[in-house]
Amino acid sequence: MDRPAVQSLPEVRAHERLVHALRTWSQHTINPAPGNHDRGILKTCTDWFEEACAVLLPSSDEDWGRALSVLLADSCAFVSQLTKQVEDIRADDARSQICQQWEDRIARDWPAYRFHEIVSTVANDMGRNTVDPVALFRRSENEIRRVLRITKDSDLEFAARQCIERVLLTEISKLLPITGRDIIDTLGVEPGRRVGELLQEARKIYEEDHCTRDQLIERLAPLTGLD
Repeated sequence: MDRPAVQSLPEVRAHERLVHALRTWSQHTINPAPGNHDRGILKTCTDWFEEACAVLLPSSDEDWGRALSVLLADSCAFVSQLTKQVEDIRADDARSQICQQWEDRIARDWPAYRFHEIVSTVANDMGRNTVDPVALFRRSENEIRRVLRITKDSDLEFAARQCIERVLLTEISKLLPITGRDIIDTLGVEPGRRVGELLQEARKIYEEDHCTRDQLIERLAPLTGLD
């Protein structure tokens, strides 16, 4: 897929994106709220359905039949292009080096569950047992996989752990140890705009000094204006 000859064929990349979107749409519950990634997935699917069978979402056997026929035809063209790339590699004088690069890439392309296990281990080692390994990896997958692709370290698990530790530390630093409810319940501030303003002040304090929850509340208390 990354060979220059394929990159110059937008229809091949478009088919790959479409199949990914259709799989996500059909296998997962999506939330097409404004600004949500799922909204783009739904639009990709509905645009394609409208082009393939003239409806936004198929509802009859005839609709599904037309959509399936178009998808299968596109899939055959897609596989034909990939088959041509394999034939070109076989005829290339540098095929041994190309295949070696291919094998190296496959060795680094771990399944998601393997990363989930490392995230869980790292989080537990850092005392962050409440971290959701699947959610954290989903948010940082591109960064973590990129590190594995470019690292020269032969110990890929060590490199993956280093990257995940960095991601986790970054995520932790973004999380305040208090919430608006702490400001309301502990500091006695009435719900409203002032709670948001105090949370902004808490962010400034926490970025300068990663203090504990109690220390942060103590430093916020004089800013409430309450006796």
